[in-house]
Amino acid sequence: MQNKYGTILNICYVLKIAWKCVPSYIIWEMLYGIFMGLWGSVAIVFTQVFYENLFGDTDFYKILRILSFMLTITVVFHLWIQWYLNVYKPQKKQLLNYKVNKILFRKNIELDVNCYNNPEFYNDFVWAMSECDTQIIGVIESISNTFQHIIALLISSGVMASVSPILSIIAILTSVIHIVLQNFWIKSDLERRTALNPLNRKNNYYEHLYNTPDYAKEIRISHVSDIIFDKYIENLKQIKDTHIKYNTKILKYIIPFNLMSGIMQPIVYGILFYQIIVLKTLSIASLAIAFSAFWALRYRIQNVIDLIMRYHQHGLYIERIRKYMEYKSDICSGFLAAPEFKSIELKNVSFGYHSEKTVLNNVNMVINKGEKIAIVGYNGAGKSTLVNLILHLYNPDEGIILYNGKNINEYDVNSFRLRIGVVFQDYRIFALSLAENVICDIYRNELDEDRVMNALKNACFEQKLYTLPNGINSELTKEFYSDGINLSGGESQKIALSRIFSYPYDLIIMDEPSAALDPQSEYELNKNIKKYAKDKTVVIISHRLSTTCDMDRIYMFENGAIVERGTHSELLEKEGKYAYIFNLQADKYK
Repeated sequence: MQNKYGTILNICYVLKIAWKCVPSYIIWEMLYGIFMGLWGSVAIVFTQVFYENLFGDTDFYKILRILSFMLTITVVFHLWIQWYLNVYKPQKKQLLNYKVNKILFRKNIELDVNCYNNPEFYNDFVWAMSECDTQIIGVIESISNTFQHIIALLISSGVMASVSPILSIIAILTSVIHIVLQNFWIKSDLERRTALNPLNRKNNYYEHLYNTPDYAKEIRISHVSDIIFDKYIENLKQIKDTHIKYNTKILKYIIPFNLMSGIMQPIVYGILFYQIIVLKTLSIASLAIAFSAFWALRYRIQNVIDLIMRYHQHGLYIERIRKYMEYKSDICSGFLAAPEFKSIELKNVSFGYHSEKTVLNNVNMVINKGEKIAIVGYNGAGKSTLVNLILHLYNPDEGIILYNGKNINEYDVNSFRLRIGVVFQDYRIFALSLAENVICDIYRNELDEDRVMNALKNACFEQKLYTLPNGINSELTKEFYSDGINLSGGESQKIALSRIFSYPYDLIIMDEPSAALDPQSEYELNKNIKKYAKDKTVVIISHRLSTTCDMDRIYMFENGAIVERGTHSELLEKEGKYAYIFNLQADKYK
């Protein structure tokens, strides 16, 4: 993975985010690192002072005063540490997590819908969502540890140099070798995690299929579970093979790493005893001091170099997060507030989700205020894609879309979309209250109650509403509540339809609005829509051509192009594709 911005800039990038969210956490974590660095050196200094007094001409009471002083400092320091680590720091980390996730969620809303069709970007997106707060906290803690280890390193170096300079040199050399080996391990581990990321995403998907009620019925009435399980096992095998591949690579660095750590203790003892017995340059007191200082010095050197390597690792991970956070939408959003709807026009519009396949081809159509428009055609004709383009969820590959005679790129995209009420073919019910599902906003009790009730009445949900224990405050789905309400397909579609009645939209678009409704509900709904939208602009996409008879204009789509247009009677007279489909459906009711 290439580090485009550089480690230092990436570290500064996440520190800026953290400072914006919780500056006090950064300040206290730096102070914690300084205090820990000083405290980490106290034991070495105390050992030196204690042994010098023990073997020197010092009375017992002076040693007792030294011990009492150390005991007092130890108690006070550990009380502060326990408060910081178990009370203050968890609170600040939780607050940071909350604010960072808030930033991520807002960024997520800015993503183009097309990003979900890009596996590479989606992998980075999943990575960013799961790693962002972890990496930010990791960077702060690494900086804190840097303060800690550098302070302790300076003090340990002074003690070690005064006792045994040769051990200082050995500590530095072995630490450098240690870190070089560890650096190779870090690179290999990053490669392993990068290789595992798409495999883990697949694994999560397969497990999700078994853990969610959405697929429970299909899995139980077919053999699709055999296919899913086979793919799941194959993916697990790939995960295992990936682990084996990289773990074998890592092993050649781990073996010398652990071997070197194991043989250091006898080597240090040998040097110290040589200086005491042969050279007679060290005393027994110096032996204790030197041994303690050597391991402390080596530990600090390793950690300082390790932190340098860890910063590089942070930089690589932050690179992906930064790529996600700095993503710029391809959707052109202007600065004009969208005025009241008068017309929308598509001029020579062509579009494809992928460059090699065109879904819409040279579409020309006009929808004026107050018109009732029907869009019909076979599956895959491009009808739903047309809705996505009108909503400015995608940019057309060719041609332009005009709103009130101006290119929709000139309007603020959020302002523009608020003018349009939509019921998607693949609508979703959220694990929220019924009222919140209707208005898709914060429910404000008395202020919104009439609005919600009227919307549900127009969507023909009134009868079901009276059976719910908490009325419009009832929680939908059992995602979080055991007493949550699971709705039928038709009832769920009524909730989705109620959303267009909850707000005075200028333009209403409904994609297969009655696909899950029984004939009686469909009849009542069409009657309510006709009454409610008398002066509004309505676009209906439907396979049921019984709903198109009273439309001002009908567009017949085939293979991404408009092949017929006109009123119901005009298209029947043409005896073309529309007439063929209409008569085919009409014969079923004779």
